Amino acid sequence: MKYFTKEWYKLCQETTFDSGLEVYKVTEYDVEQLYLQLYTIEEVKYVKLQREVYNTDPRFMLNFEEKFVPLNKILNEEEIVEEDVFVYQQSAEEIASIEQSIVAYDARPPFDESSSKANFFEIQEVHRNRLLHQLPPSLLENIADIRLLALGYCTEEVLQALKQLSKENEQKVNNTSEAFLKVQDAENIPHIYECLNFHDCYVTSIDFGNEQQFTLSFDSRGGFTSNNQLIFQNADIIKQEEHILNSYWLYAEAYRTEHGYEVHALFSGEDIAELIIHCTDVIVKQV
Repeated sequence: MKYFTKEWYKLCQETTFDSGLEVYKVTEYDVEQLYLQLYTIEEVKYVKLQREVYNTDPRFMLNFEEKFVPLNKILNEEEIVEEDVFVYQQSAEEIASIEQSIVAYDARPPFDESSSKANFFEIQEVHRNRLLHQLPPSLLENIADIRLLALGYCTEEVLQALKQLSKENEQKVNNTSEAFLKVQDAENIPHIYECLNFHDCYVTSIDFGNEQQFTLSFDSRGGFTSNNQLIFQNADIIKQEEHILNSYWLYAEAYRTEHGYEVHALFSGEDIAELIIHCTDVIVKQV
């Protein structure tokens, strides 16, 4: 990737350090008792939420329907008549899936509070380690107890520093995106980008078949397309990192070459992985 690199994607995850934090002046001191008290408060909140989710009866999803009106008529303030309104109704497959969820819900065991508490502990450990690796040493020096920050508490001084860091990182992310858009406009290949619209689609198979066809197949239910197959014609693989299979397509870049196109793609799964291919054309299918 030339723009949407692994480093850029990592920076995207570092633009909200200040989100959800609560100023707690006493956190300027490393007090074990304070940590234990705040940990208990947050643990109780987490367990309560998990219990509510666990006890949410899926029957509320049955007979769901929603009305949609044409966006262009709304924007142009045009009159909307009954014929314009589209009513979404559940398919037989969706209803069958919900009914299966109801059966599972009715047969579920009692809520496991100890397991929920263990999950909360694990989340805290992961979040704490992430902060230790993401935050600069100069900022970490002003944090008396990183565990309190992981719980969502900090001093006003630390909050302002985190806001500034998040703002700087967001600006860097936006600068890269804007630079890429200029390059993309200059390449003038919108039809290729339309074919690469697989953001958040899950890679289910990879096949390098006959006639130099490199094919990616997707589960696209979590994405923004109904297509589920991407074929690179006369493909020459320049770079193919591990962990692309069973990962999610994130971002793509495309550039003209003498004989076609150079396509870059970034994936997220067990690890962040990159794919670079030279090809004469790109084809999408729904199979």
